[in-house]
Amino acid sequence: MVTMLILVGPAVEDSANGKDPYTAFAVRMSLFVAVTIYSILAIWLLEYLRSRKTLATPQFKPQESLL
Repeated sequence: MVTMLILVGPAVEDSANGKDPYTAFAVRMSLFVAVTIYSILAIWLLEYLRSRKTLATPQFKPQESLL
């Protein structure tokens, strides 16, 4: 709901200034989608790199005491 208000809210100001609100909304929506796709890819890449790092490090088991 908040995201919708952020995207649609400035359309009122655009129409009051005489600008085309549909074009402004399309630009805002495309930027929102682009940022969303960027964040999904960034999270996927970080998770991939983290999983590679944990697979590359050897897993040492603690030795049993000799006592």
